[in-house]
Amino acid sequence: MAFVPMTAGGGGSITETTLWTNNAPTSSFALQAVTLSDNISNYDYIVIEYRASTANDARFKVYFKSTDLDDYTSGNNCAMMGLYSSNSYFYYRIVRYDDDTTITFGSCYRNTAGGTSSANNGADIPLTIKGAKLQNVTLPS
Repeated sequence: MAFVPMTAGGGGSITETTLWTNNAPTSSFALQAVTLSDNISNYDYIVIEYRASTANDARFKVYFKSTDLDDYTSGNNCAMMGLYSSNSYFYYRIVRYDDDTTITFGSCYRNTAGGTSSANNGADIPLTIKGAKLQNVTLPS
């Protein structure tokens, strides 16, 4: 998975449609499957916006090419979104594609530089999942 800049130029456009919204965006977010309002296959990209933590409203986005999502179905083949900290630890949450309208977010974990891991569902909180359609947009190869 590679980062793809989502900008349109030369008459192109990007249209985003909200497929799911977290109704409790400042609360801890435990492992759960979410149901989307439309099929992932109807979009070029899936955009997941998430919040750093229950106390920190810094926001981040992760982009997944929709045709690659079926690679993220189980075990080590799942995608990951995460937040690195300067305090010798980082947070991460597994994102799994279940089917065309269901995505499962795993529990969030805090890993230290020493390799210990502990659950902390108060970080990497998913806020929205959007589908993005590209019209006349040239992507870098």
